[in-house]
Amino acid sequence: MRIEPVTDFGVFDKPLRNIRASLDGEAVTLDLIPETTRLVSRASWSDMTDVEQRIVFGDKDVAREIVESDKCLRVNFDPVWGWVTYREVSDGSFPTIDMTDWPRLADTRFYYPFGRIIHSPWLATVPDYQWPTAGNFVHFRILSATTCMDIISNEPEGGWRDNLKRS
Repeated sequence: MRIEPVTDFGVFDKPLRNIRASLDGEAVTLDLIPETTRLVSRASWSDMTDVEQRIVFGDKDVAREIVESDKCLRVNFDPVWGWVTYREVSDGSFPTIDMTDWPRLADTRFYYPFGRIIHSPWLATVPDYQWPTAGNFVHFRILSATTCMDIISNEPEGGWRDNLKRS
């Protein structure tokens, strides 16, 4: 088994902050939302205790808050044979994948957020009669700050768009 980063829609340069998902019949649509940072002032967080402010700001008057980017990659998987979501990678996710081989974002310790699993043991369990009449199933794994998703589907379609629900 090996892992390839999915770069068909461009290359991620930041980890994912969030994943928004919707299911419609056999199709799953995901908004993959990278993180960005913004400066926040100590004065804007006045509801924090002194201890909390010292933890966040130290001896400075500004700090960087990690937030959702203005852009997201919307990908549509159709049809989906399997879709599993976990809270974190470290919680014993199925199928088990050795994350030591997972590609990293350039010059960082962060995992690349969108991967294609080659020679997937989970994909090998799909019965022949359930394969699509057009295309081939592929095993994908998507990682955000708090979520891990495994999807078996055809190659997705997608593109970058504005993140309209930015939080």
